[in-house]
Amino acid sequence: MITIILAFGQVVGAELVCAGVIFCVLLFAGAFALFRQNRSRRNMTRYLASAFAILELCDLIWMAYFFPGGTYVNRGLAGAGILFMFPLLLLMLNIILTCSNRR
Repeated sequence: MITIILAFGQVVGAELVCAGVIFCVLLFAGAFALFRQNRSRRNMTRYLASAFAILELCDLIWMAYFFPGGTYVNRGLAGAGILFMFPLLLLMLNIILTCSNRR
C-alpha cells in the first residue's frame, strides 16, 4: 500500500487503483469462500495472510516500476499491464489453496 499512498500526491486517478485493489481482495476472498472446505477459520486466516503477502510483494514491484528514483515515472498505457499482476496472483492463490484444502 506504500505505492498507492505515495501515488495519491503525485498521480491523478490513484484512488481508482486503491479501489481496484480493495475490490480484488473482496472479490477473490468471496470466490474463495464459495467452496465449503475453504470456510474454516484456519483456511480463511491462511488465505488472508497469503493475500496480504501477495499485496506487499506486488507493492514492492509496483514501487520499483513506477517510482524508481522516488518520483513518479509515467509509463503510459504499457505501465497499466503490471497492475494486472495482483489479480493474477490472487487467482493462482485461490486455485492453490482450494486444491490443498480438498486433501
